[in-house]
Amino acid sequence: MAVIRYRPFFDIDTELRTLQGEVNRLFGAINPLDESSFVPRAELTETPESFQICFELPGIAKEDLTVEVTPDSVRVAGHRKAVKPTETALSHRTEFRYGAFERVIGLPTEVQHNETQAQYDNGILHLTLPKRVTEDKTVHKVTF
Repeated sequence: MAVIRYRPFFDIDTELRTLQGEVNRLFGAINPLDESSFVPRAELTETPESFQICFELPGIAKEDLTVEVTPDSVRVAGHRKAVKPTETALSHRTEFRYGAFERVIGLPTEVQHNETQAQYDNGILHLTLPKRVTEDKTVHKVTF
């Protein structure tokens, strides 16, 4: 008999993380390096004029990041370098994740990707993506 954890409220974020964890566990047997890779957390917010995306990237230098924006998605990739212990310091435990990473966030509507503004401060990458302006829905009279 399987033990099922009781959850009083449905939380889609928790459900997706659980599903992602199970998929990662299954594929970890094929590629064990995935277990040690770093995946930054992201936060997407929307205003009437733009989308703002923030990525948590602690301990990563600006030079180790690549940010690519298309009209419908944002891709952040980079490498989190491991700190090598010295001869006098022994590493007994580490819970940090190191290695190459990539995160792609799909956007709900298209943006003007060539006008993206970025700011990197204290390990947080802030992106501002202006929404694509649609043409006014005006009626044009056709003459023939």
